[in-house]
Amino acid sequence: MKSNTKIFLFLAVLGLLVSSEASGKAETSKYVPGEVLVKFKEGISPQKVLQSTNLTAKSVERAYPIKPAVEKFKKDHKLEKNSAGWYSFLGKNYKEINAIPDEQIFVEAYKNMPEPERDIYRTYKIKFHDGIRIEGVMARLKNDPDVEYVDLNYVAKVF
Repeated sequence: MKSNTKIFLFLAVLGLLVSSEASGKAETSKYVPGEVLVKFKEGISPQKVLQSTNLTAKSVERAYPIKPAVEKFKKDHKLEKNSAGWYSFLGKNYKEINAIPDEQIFVEAYKNMPEPERDIYRTYKIKFHDGIRIEGVMARLKNDPDVEYVDLNYVAKVF
């Protein structure tokens, strides 16, 4: 078989695979029911927006875990025991470093992050109660001036 023919056949098969995969994605594209991803503007709490839009969430959590930022902060700032054997953080003493709430450490870590890194931590997964019209929820959130964006939480598949 000539090399041009081999290349043509390869491209034809590849085209069929991509075409069938793309059409299959449209049919199987799914999202987590009752859940949206919302990015809030700097300094805005999800609870404030939910209250102002008269929405009640089943759960609210950051889309990206804070643990890596907390661990980096602990390492970079060398949180160590003082002479009395306590970890001192924000004016409070803790017997163990793990007793310091991650959220408190994260607030301090966030202040020193570059803007692109802070951006990811302003995105939250918000789960609503069964039976709620998610389109209506999204419309309310999109109209709130404290929201940068809102979208369905699509399920990604790795092939």
